Amino acid sequence: MKLRNYQVAALDLMYAYFTHNTGNPVLEAPTGAGKSVIQASFIRNVIEAWPDQRILCLTHVKELVKQNCSALRRMWPAGDIGVNAASLGSRDTTHSVIFASIQSVHRRAHELGRFDLIIVDECHLIPARTADGMYRKFIDDCLRYNPKIKVIGFSATPYRLSGGLLIDGEHRLFTDIIPAKAAGMSIDDLLAAGYLAPLTTYPVRTQLDTSSVPVRGGEYVAKDLAAAVDVGAVTRAACDEIIALGSDRDAWLIFAASVEHAEHICEYLQSCLITCRVITGETDDAERDDAIAAYLRRDVRALVNVNVLTTGFDAPHTDLLAFLRPTMSTSLYVQMCGRGMRVHPAKHDCLVLDFAGLIEKHGPVNAVEPPRRGKKGDGQEAPVKECAGCLMLIHASTRQCPYCGEVFEFNMAPKISGKASTLDIMATRKPERVAPTEMWCARHDKAGAPSSIRVDYYAGLLRVASEWVCLFHQGRAQDRAYGWWRDHVGGVVPSDIDQAVTVAQERARIPSYIYIQFEGKYPRVVSRGFDEEAA
Repeated sequence: MKLRNYQVAALDLMYAYFTHNTGNPVLEAPTGAGKSVIQASFIRNVIEAWPDQRILCLTHVKELVKQNCSALRRMWPAGDIGVNAASLGSRDTTHSVIFASIQSVHRRAHELGRFDLIIVDECHLIPARTADGMYRKFIDDCLRYNPKIKVIGFSATPYRLSGGLLIDGEHRLFTDIIPAKAAGMSIDDLLAAGYLAPLTTYPVRTQLDTSSVPVRGGEYVAKDLAAAVDVGAVTRAACDEIIALGSDRDAWLIFAASVEHAEHICEYLQSCLITCRVITGETDDAERDDAIAAYLRRDVRALVNVNVLTTGFDAPHTDLLAFLRPTMSTSLYVQMCGRGMRVHPAKHDCLVLDFAGLIEKHGPVNAVEPPRRGKKGDGQEAPVKECAGCLMLIHASTRQCPYCGEVFEFNMAPKISGKASTLDIMATRKPERVAPTEMWCARHDKAGAPSSIRVDYYAGLLRVASEWVCLFHQGRAQDRAYGWWRDHVGGVVPSDIDQAVTVAQERARIPSYIYIQFEGKYPRVVSRGFDEEAA
């Protein structure tokens, strides 16, 4: 298995860290960077160099257990590798390397024995306080067998909502972050190299109103959030926009705020003849696996989920994300965005429809500012309103005044903004240079206009840009088309569109590089160049 340059760089940074440090590092690696491959290479190198070492790889969902274990087995077929996950029907305990779900082992440290290294995938899920959660209790148990055990975290988002960065806080487990930029694998780096698909957005007029939803522990209170956003008229208005704006999109992944909210979204989409399934934390394993399989086969166009498909879910063909789930968590926002950034031959980007105001709250996904831990007592003030009956200040979500009994009416009509939001899901970037590996030409027909040639540029599996060569139009469009023909093909332009497509596909030379600008709905080719010596 050949590693990408940035994966090699990430490994070098990890080795360098342990040469000079004694702490527990977190490797920041965006969704799509190949964390499982980096992890597998690191494990193999460690065991081959020190055969007596034992390594435990922890995560929270069976899909990641399988994915990470499979990556190591492909890279190292002779390795002594086991799996301990009840959901996968395996309870291995004696191997040199064990991949485990935390739910299966958190009370079984005594069965597994001594480890020298613990690797935690999606480590941002480990709570901040020492005694909280399965991860911390289990790691504390492991430390009794080996006080010198090292812990390495992997995460696309090395920060949590309530505690800031994972290295913040008195009871921190992790001491240092190895940033993605240091290895050349930031989101922008991976986009430029063609390893991630870009996100684009389109203004939506329906907006979920969370102004009256209380906040606890840095996040919206789930019950109050569900009541605020699960409003029939709002749901129908948002779904109508998804159907209209997603008409040319094949695979829709929708994030809902509650089980009932998800079911209402699904019911309305199905009533509009959109094939749709729901996955929640209450969905049993068999039904969940069946729904995901149907989505991957494209038997189902829309998949609505509640807090279960933000990590460990890999569906590269997803080309539309719909956010109907508000969150104050920057980490959750970035993880949700990551579900649409996998590359796939059938898509050039992923459309994001933000009904929850997440872009405005957290910023472009490639330019988010991780939350930092504030002083004790810091926090948002609870939203309040004045009771017209007794003039007392009460919580904005209160439906009846606790002092005088005044009943408040709520307007449950969908909140439609007068002006659609124009915020972009990705920060504006300068034109990026890409070296195409393939170029395909095909006829493009549009009602009411002459036919043209659609040219798709690929870098590996990712279609990085498309442009339309309008040889039979008029004015500037035709002038640009003749310039394209001169640069790529040369000679006389055929008088027939089908012949022009055939000649272009057979004879057009691939540019050595193109500069593309990500703006609007499609990435735009702004210039190109040819390496004449190589040609």
